[in-house]
Amino acid sequence: MFTQKWSVLAGMLWLLWPAFAAGNSLDPQLAGLCNSADPSIAAEKKMRACDQLLISASTTPDDLAVIYNSRGVWRMSVKEYEGAIQDFSAAIQIDKNYDFAYNNRGAAYRQLGRYSEAVSDFDRANRRKESPDHYVNLAETYAYLGNKEQAKANLDKASSMSPESLEIYYATCLTIAILGDHSGPVAECDKAVATAPTDPGVFDARGYANQRAGNNAAAINDYSEALQLNPKLDSALFGRGVAYIALGKPELGHADIAAARRLNPSIDKEMALDKITAPVGF
Repeated sequence: MFTQKWSVLAGMLWLLWPAFAAGNSLDPQLAGLCNSADPSIAAEKKMRACDQLLISASTTPDDLAVIYNSRGVWRMSVKEYEGAIQDFSAAIQIDKNYDFAYNNRGAAYRQLGRYSEAVSDFDRANRRKESPDHYVNLAETYAYLGNKEQAKANLDKASSMSPESLEIYYATCLTIAILGDHSGPVAECDKAVATAPTDPGVFDARGYANQRAGNNAAAINDYSEALQLNPKLDSALFGRGVAYIALGKPELGHADIAAARRLNPSIDKEMALDKITAPVGF
């Protein structure tokens, strides 16, 4: 079964969803939309297609699990985390061994700062099907919990299964940065940038690593590169704004932070989980 991946936010959260089973009787246009990896198609349109499939008379129980999982992924993409958790839970109710749905529900929990629940779901996913994606998500979640030993152990396991890959470069950089160990995260992000130079996420990640290490000028350069590729990347706008303020450029900082908040009213809360906060008054 073909597995698609989608990474969300700076934290390389891997969401997973499979294609529908061959020979299904679903409307092909709706199924294609509900399960599409095309980023040019609005998430809302994909969710509407999933909604229609859920009430279709031709939908089988196996199809239902995939539909709920896919709709949960699109809800994640528009930051509807509670709704996404409901969808992933519905998929799990249908198929108790659905590792993708456990992984994705763990990702939603992590975005809400519910790290213990996230670890539990990533572990459940891994017990059902061992995967470097699950280990990467575990590594970063343990980093948020401040558990350096478990973060490193899971990262090493992921690396042994998928060495020298973009996913591992990215995850290593971010895990070290989240932990506050600045001995080498930027070098790993350099590898990610070299591997995917047109991906705004890798520049956003390196900007975050530089910012956590106190290299605000370098962080601004990276965030600016990310924003050239995606002007609506709220995390890069917010991070750059905080970096500008740290360098004594409050007007530029205020403009970036205000733009990030217009794009995402929850950006302060989300970035606080990554230990990037706007000063009082901004």
